[in-house]
Amino acid sequence: MTQTIIQGTSRRFDPEEYDDEDIETGGMGPCLGILIYEPTSKVVYGGHFDGWTHTHVPHEVTNMLDEAFDEFASSASIRVYVSGCCFAQSAADEQQTAKELRTFVSDELAKRNAQNIELKILWPTIEESVNMTLHGTTRTFEMS
Repeated sequence: MTQTIIQGTSRRFDPEEYDDEDIETGGMGPCLGILIYEPTSKVVYGGHFDGWTHTHVPHEVTNMLDEAFDEFASSASIRVYVSGCCFAQSAADEQQTAKELRTFVSDELAKRNAQNIELKILWPTIEESVNMTLHGTTRTFEMS
């Protein structure tokens, strides 16, 4: 079974909630997906944030990052996975929007500059939709 993060939401998953189930963001085109996993506690934070045109997205992203990084401040290892923000090659406004969102996310992660972060970012190529999955049984990550 799979637990899918609903578009436009973010949440915290306790290990008892997902047990051996996968956690996935669902397909992200212009949306932004973030999964944060702490291996010792097995707690996961995940978000599937609507496209950058929604003014509440920066606030939601920083709130989730703040909450996760506060909780994991003393953790030996945090795994952070980021993807999404694709755009149509013919749409200059979408390209600019994707660039702004990518820069914003990179800056927000850099502010946290923790030594214990394993960071994987995949910005898809033009017009590509990406799904991110944290596999419950193996605790491995996949982007497809």
